[in-house]
Amino acid sequence: LPISPYVPPRRFYLRSSGSQRAPGVLSFDPGTVQQPDGDIPYPADLSNPYLKNGMIKLQYGRDNATVFKGQFSGTLSAAFPYTQFSLFVNPALWPGWTRDAIHAVGAGVEVLIEYSLDGRTRSEFYDPNSKFNLQPQNTWLNNNNNLTEFATTTVPLRRGAKLNPLKPKIDGDDFERSPRVSNGTVTVSIWASAASPKRSDIYLACDCSPSSQRASWIKVPYQ
Repeated sequence: LPISPYVPPRRFYLRSSGSQRAPGVLSFDPGTVQQPDGDIPYPADLSNPYLKNGMIKLQYGRDNATVFKGQFSGTLSAAFPYTQFSLFVNPALWPGWTRDAIHAVGAGVEVLIEYSLDGRTRSEFYDPNSKFNLQPQNTWLNNNNNLTEFATTTVPLRRGAKLNPLKPKIDGDDFERSPRVSNGTVTVSIWASAASPKRSDIYLACDCSPSSQRASWIKVPYQ
């Protein structure tokens, strides 16, 4: 019998709405799409249905952001009092190349995470000055270009200056001012950065199964 993948609790998985114009959903239920593995050639287009159904093409500029919304309640976590996330983003689909330097060098995305905490608000914005830069590689068949909180200053870890963690612009209240939340919302907006020197196609993994190792998710610091 097939073994169901372990699904960690309280993760919001990025799920599409089925419409480019409607906001996506942050759901505790993960998707089921299995993206292609290393047994197929590098994709030249979106003709593979598993590839097409497991990603969203990001648009350039904040006004064209792809948005996901979710609701939650709970008590602030003492162990992880910060936003956790894993966003799989790929800077290009280009046949036959493992490094698409011509089209994708400098490609990046900006991310805005907004909270409503029983009337209090908080936002974490990775703007053009602290955007997530992407590796210029065709990595759908590998496990690269995974954006996580460990690349940022929101994680309380000591790191050398050479590691250069990204510092978001944080507005609003600290999580500590809302130790309990009964009616919270979180909104994740992501878009291709207009500050990038080249405008390659950029894709966000969405609706993927955790067993695919490309399921994009966010975890709020409440449990």
